[in-house]
Amino acid sequence: MAPRSLDQIAPSDVASIKPSSNFRINNFDGIRLFAATQVMVFHCLSHFEIPVPFYLQPLSWFSGVPIFFVISGFLISASFERRKNLKNYFTNRALRIFPGLWLCLFSTLIVFIIFKIHVPLFSGSVWLFTQIFGAVYTPSFLSQFGMGSYNGSLWTIPLELQFYVTIPFLYTLFITNKRNTLALTLVFFAFFCATIAINGFLPDIGGSKERFAVKLLRYTFVPKYFLFLFGVLLQRLKANDWDAIRGKGVYWLAACALYSVIVPQHWLSDIVRQILVGATMISLAYTQPGLSNRLLGGTDISYGVYLYHGLVINILFEMGQKHGLGPMLIVLITAPILGLASWTVVEKRAIRRKPSA
Repeated sequence: MAPRSLDQIAPSDVASIKPSSNFRINNFDGIRLFAATQVMVFHCLSHFEIPVPFYLQPLSWFSGVPIFFVISGFLISASFERRKNLKNYFTNRALRIFPGLWLCLFSTLIVFIIFKIHVPLFSGSVWLFTQIFGAVYTPSFLSQFGMGSYNGSLWTIPLELQFYVTIPFLYTLFITNKRNTLALTLVFFAFFCATIAINGFLPDIGGSKERFAVKLLRYTFVPKYFLFLFGVLLQRLKANDWDAIRGKGVYWLAACALYSVIVPQHWLSDIVRQILVGATMISLAYTQPGLSNRLLGGTDISYGVYLYHGLVINILFEMGQKHGLGPMLIVLITAPILGLASWTVVEKRAIRRKPSA
């Protein structure tokens, strides 16, 4: 039999472990807002040189970025299974990522004009073109702007886009036969081991002495793919219906806290904790499901908070506000307002234009 193209794989072809009827009733909006807030708070503490107060130490155990990646794998894989075709799938993903990103980019250009940041014609045009498509990087002419990165939060955007692209291939190779669960589990463990190897053999990754080749590796999906795959695996196994997951969020939170207190801090123990935190967030999503919607009313400002807090920090740096609690409070107030504006002006409208799954 001739191999099928990616678009020939219909949802009915996928070895069916289909989401249950209560899959859509969850608390992911609130969890995403928590994750974005966690990232914002610790970015502020770091950039404004504020020691982490004791009462915020537990917040450091639940890093926002790994939460985003696990949730992404959980939800995006389910979205892919519901799609009508690949065009439908990629259109949905583009409408979720790019409108908000483009508005943030437009806002950034306005900030450049206000602060009279010089943008060279050629290199500036290349940079702008690549940013439009989510290939985020900071060119040399912006290295002195703000904190040295035009928006340090955006480094995850290229990774998310790579995750989206890998999904069709992942399903083509590993999730179209009866052994899909075993195959997917093996792929997850392979990338989990790859992450351990990368951190073990490249200790400078993400650090101040990071080599260019190592930085390029960090901007690929490989080092963080185990988190995304963990989310995919949990979704395929219908973890949201497990007795050990559904309604057990408090117990998982306690397990995370206990692990963080007892296990010595190390890059390896942190990788394991990211897996534990990912499972915890899936459990919380289905503990008192619907609570998030009752509290937030379907308003999801998490993406906007994540996009804009770095820009606000840079604005404050340009104004000479680089230290102390005052600038941090400005970020904590301003970023959610800008996030709400982003949701209202572009994100919500873009989501409404998504093709039906």
